[in-house]
Amino acid sequence: AQTLTTQEKALPALCAEADQLLLGADSHVANALREEREKINPDNIVETLEQKAKVLDETARQIERFADSNADAVALIQRLREKSQGLQAVGEDIRIRIYKNKDFLSADRLIYLIDRGHVSALKSKSRLKRGKGKDREYLDIYSLTDAQTREPLWEAHFHYRAPDTPALNFNVRGAHLKTLEQSARGSMSQRREELAGRQHVAVWRHYLDGRTAQRIFDLAATTTDRVM
Repeated sequence: AQTLTTQEKALPALCAEADQLLLGADSHVANALREEREKINPDNIVETLEQKAKVLDETARQIERFADSNADAVALIQRLREKSQGLQAVGEDIRIRIYKNKDFLSADRLIYLIDRGHVSALKSKSRLKRGKGKDREYLDIYSLTDAQTREPLWEAHFHYRAPDTPALNFNVRGAHLKTLEQSARGSMSQRREELAGRQHVAVWRHYLDGRTAQRIFDLAATTTDRVM
């Protein structure tokens, strides 16, 4: 006999599948949390949970054929959809937590967090003079913090030729993210470590483009407006 497709399955078979999917959902969450602890790529974790959620949604869609005549089917559809939403929410929470890793520098992750209201920015230093003669430059520092907990996350540094240089006209390769540890230790200390072969995350090469810089500037301006 030909195997029934999902579309041809009767309600009892679909209900049995739904029960198994619902029972397995908690194990998917547990696996995702374990992978988070193991520092697996967060996008892979989210993708796996989204695939599991799609199976729940598809099963709910199939059971909808019986919703008009079966109250139990309606309740089961609701449970499937709620569990699907729960898996997706867990995935997003994991992604956000991993993206807030203070030791990992990424402009793309920063933009993602800004877009979802998870980061605040404050201009903490303005046109600090650095160096002498031809090496003289001026530094702006922005503190990037967790918008929910107010905990410091990273710093963004922007280097300029003059104290009145427009914000977006920073020096070539003169904008980058720094971890709090790297910023506290200072540039000379880190350069000595790099020369000695003890290299950190590539701060000196992890540069910010104008688009990301503008997002930071706008975010800091919003914070300043709220304070004022």
